[in-house]
Amino acid sequence: YHPYIGGAEGQARSVAAELARRGIPVRVATRGRPGLPAEDTVDGVPVHRLPAWGPGPVGALVFMASVFLDLILHRDTYDVIHAHLASSHAVAAAAAGRLAGKRVVVKLGGGAGMGELALSRASFLGRLKLHALGLLRPVLAAPNADILAELPGTPLAGLTAVLLPNGVDLHRFTPASAAERAALRKELGWAEGFALLSTSRLANDKGVADLLADFLRVWAESARGRSARLYIAGTGPDEEVLKALARRLGAPAVFLGPRQDLERLYRAADAFLLPSRTEGMSNSLLEAMASGLPV
Repeated sequence: YHPYIGGAEGQARSVAAELARRGIPVRVATRGRPGLPAEDTVDGVPVHRLPAWGPGPVGALVFMASVFLDLILHRDTYDVIHAHLASSHAVAAAAAGRLAGKRVVVKLGGGAGMGELALSRASFLGRLKLHALGLLRPVLAAPNADILAELPGTPLAGLTAVLLPNGVDLHRFTPASAAERAALRKELGWAEGFALLSTSRLANDKGVADLLADFLRVWAESARGRSARLYIAGTGPDEEVLKALARRLGAPAVFLGPRQDLERLYRAADAFLLPSRTEGMSNSLLEAMASGLPV
């Protein structure tokens, strides 16, 4: 959860904030992270960061236990549990919901063939997780039809599953006039010329290396390419590798790092690029479209 940046994390924050805006009490239980307080408030929503000590599977088990105990102890304060992503915490949420007599919704993530279902079926612990969810029977929500089409043949096949596309805040993400765009670019320190924007986690599945190696090479050969710049917002495990690749290629790319002002970046850009190999329903894509950018 915020300030951690990611698609599912951003969607969870948006949903929580909108529910709270509508007067529906929301409480967020999330994984604790070094340097962040255990008790916090984000967008007027109380956030409780729970213990998740230890590496890999150990940390996942600790977090599962933390989530389960937290939901049982606070069972008189909520009616519905909404678990974002079908990870270990979703099993704990489904178990707590079954014990406490609460409704549970688990949102599946990822795109076809590379999402949560495919990754879970490829490992023993993942298959165990799917079997546990199948027995606990939460309602499933998927952002696209491809994920729903993967359910047959899995332990989740008999569960109630609904299509629930992602959404974005249309008050925050809006098109800019030419004058507003020019002023924003000056404020951001962007160079003159055509501004391309890409926002994503800098990891292999997001395809940023392909973007740098292929698209920019073609773009640089065009007449317009001489005044074009690519601005890349985000961070991730491949950040330094991608920066080195951009330097080696001589690509006109500027890495902006993690940003909390994405709406300003969209409004300053001329076009948006999404080179991902797979997506469930990209928040960045929806935000760029809401901001009036060709994608």
